[in-house]
Amino acid sequence: LPGTATPKALPPWDQNKIIGVMKDVEFISKEAFVKTKPKLHINEVTNKIDSVLLHPFFGYVIFVSIMALIFSSIFWIAAPFMDYVDTAFSFLGEAVVETFGNNLFSDLISNGIIASFAAVFVFVPQIFILFFGVGFLEDSGYLARASTLVDKPFSKMGMNGRSFVPILSGFACAVPAMMASRTLGSKRERYITMFIIPLMTCSARLPVFALLLTFLFWGESAFKAGLALTGLYFGALIVGAIAASILNKILSKNEKSIFMMELPIYRAPHLRVLAKNAFDRTAAYVKRAGPIIFVLALIIWTLSTFPKYDLEDAHAKLEQSYAGRFGQMIEPIFEPMGVDWRAGVGLLSAFAAREVFVSSLAVMFNVAETEDEDTMQTSLMDQMKTATNSKGELIFTPATVLGLIVFFMIALQCISTVGIAAREMNSYGFAFMQLVVFNVVAYALAVGVVQGLRAIGIN
Repeated sequence: LPGTATPKALPPWDQNKIIGVMKDVEFISKEAFVKTKPKLHINEVTNKIDSVLLHPFFGYVIFVSIMALIFSSIFWIAAPFMDYVDTAFSFLGEAVVETFGNNLFSDLISNGIIASFAAVFVFVPQIFILFFGVGFLEDSGYLARASTLVDKPFSKMGMNGRSFVPILSGFACAVPAMMASRTLGSKRERYITMFIIPLMTCSARLPVFALLLTFLFWGESAFKAGLALTGLYFGALIVGAIAASILNKILSKNEKSIFMMELPIYRAPHLRVLAKNAFDRTAAYVKRAGPIIFVLALIIWTLSTFPKYDLEDAHAKLEQSYAGRFGQMIEPIFEPMGVDWRAGVGLLSAFAAREVFVSSLAVMFNVAETEDEDTMQTSLMDQMKTATNSKGELIFTPATVLGLIVFFMIALQCISTVGIAAREMNSYGFAFMQLVVFNVVAYALAVGVVQGLRAIGIN
């Protein structure tokens, strides 16, 4: 058109430029191939590992071995760290007595508060190891494989592999474990999973089991106590399986379950991150348990000290205290379990928090009143070995300790668990049923174990 500028012609492509562009494309293609090649290699390695870890036979053997290693290590790896904690609390208790003298105030601080915290917090290293081990399984990618392994046996109990994660979380704490069951699509499977989660050996039970196993294996290798603790963890799984199987027979089957899970690649966990997460979860346990222990320690010390606080005889003072009078009223309930009113008061106080049972015994038996060379734990063991009832019979024997272990394995003593069960299931009836069934069964089995062992000559 007139007045329109003539457009410039495009410069002709130079042959050297074309060759250069083609080389660049070839280089980029090679780079892309090199970068994708390791991903294929990782998948091949993952498949080879899975062929072993998910083997129909060896997979279960490896699974049991891994879980046994984690549970047994809770005792024997933590043993030296527990000694440090115990020694520190013992030194603190002695320092209070030396500073303030033997009076009511120093007794409150040393025997009421310090001894209560020492009796529970000496087991904090074990709780840390438990959290660390579970975190290692999760971060490494093995936890998802374990879910696929247990899917088949779980399906026979009315659940599927997806229930494994909430159940395993129950070994740390039942409250978040019940919340984790929200991922279960089937209402029936969630009902069964929620019902058996309180049977798992949570971190609150760990101080109680550790104390009772320490009594049974006192002076022996920590490895033996570790194996026994491993047996208790697997025992919890067996009891949970029995309960789930019973529910599976009772509940109507009106929906079909399908289990699908994407398996992640294996990763080497970052130990620093694992340690931090385990520390944070342990600190959360301490923060949760600390205030409860403090309040109940004050209550139990007050009830076990007054009104006859000025009596010289410690046993007579305890018997004539408010706690002693109340305990003797309820003692007939606990006599079939082979224990006296002091252990009975401890069992009742454990309904606020299971670990309070340990601190309650520490207060009842005045473990702070010990020789300088003794630790808190040594003093408590000595008191338990020599404690007798009104008939002059030993209270803590292999039979009664095993009965207590059975009771704590099954009994539902956590008010927080009852509350979260009612909220998650939107049913107070479900929570109340758990509370009644577990505690009645626990009491009956504990009595049966004690009386059965005594019948065959094991006291």
